[in-house]
Amino acid sequence: AKLRHIVYLTSMLLSLATKPGLGPQAARKTLVSNHSKRASSSPRFPCLRSPTRRHPHPDGSSSSHVTQAVVIPNEYGLVLGSVSVTCIVLYWMSFQVAFARKKFNVQYPRLYAEGDSEDAQRFNCVQRGHQNSLELAPQAFVCQLLMGLKFPIAAAVLGVAWAIGRIIYFKGYATGEPSGRIQGGIVAGLVWIALVLGTGYAGFSMYFL
Repeated sequence: AKLRHIVYLTSMLLSLATKPGLGPQAARKTLVSNHSKRASSSPRFPCLRSPTRRHPHPDGSSSSHVTQAVVIPNEYGLVLGSVSVTCIVLYWMSFQVAFARKKFNVQYPRLYAEGDSEDAQRFNCVQRGHQNSLELAPQAFVCQLLMGLKFPIAAAVLGVAWAIGRIIYFKGYATGEPSGRIQGGIVAGLVWIALVLGTGYAGFSMYFL
């Protein structure tokens, strides 16, 4: 299709160049006019036509319209800011793990301390608090960035709330008592659910509403 398009435009340029008394501006208008007519009427050049998409309606009917590009709202910068806040929190957690390695003498490359001593328990809780946050962070990031295309302020607020919940989770876990993570886990878990539902609703509203 692209090759036929190039051949067609080339032939048009040659015919216009050999036509007597046709100035540059008139030639340009003629080329654009012919190009538009050919794009809208000829099935031989599908790449020249605007893409269409059919959307179902509740009554069972459907309508065709030109597909629109996604517009990034001005408030989307807040979403990026909330993502950076979470990155800073995760980096802070990594420093806490490094300090715990030195304090409890857990050498690299061991991920967790061995044994059932109190020091091993304390370090493993710190490490696990960081690891659990890293496991869930990609999901939170994706939901923030996608939800923010439709609801940027809500996505940014939820992103910061999730980061706060992870801080509470980490500090409670770092005490050495695994039950200390529950409060922060509830906060972060509820926010995570809100992010997932918000992302789903954003996709629904962008397609159907």
